[in-house]
Amino acid sequence: PTPTTEPTPTPTTEPTATPTTEPTPTPTTEPIPTPTSEPEQEAGDLNNDGKINTVDAVFVLKAAAGMLTLSKEQAKAGDCNGDGKVNTADAVYILKYAAGMITKI
Repeated sequence: PTPTTEPTPTPTTEPTATPTTEPTPTPTTEPIPTPTSEPEQEAGDLNNDGKINTVDAVFVLKAAAGMLTLSKEQAKAGDCNGDGKVNTADAVYILKYAAGMITKI
């Protein structure tokens, strides 16, 4: 019988990780925008158009009649006499201001 020779194992080489030359991205820190608060709504200016006029008085009258629900800001602007309520007395203040009978609300 002829002797058999087993093949010699061929050494295998595992692939090695090669270092990359690309730089590692660094996180950038962008400035965080500061929330800007809108200016407070002016007393008497319920529709916030920069004018105090009969339109604002109508807002107050509709709210007093239950025909309109005011936002928190509108309710604050509509309480012209500072009694904690928005009612016809506040509409009178606005109308007097619009007519030039008073200079400040």
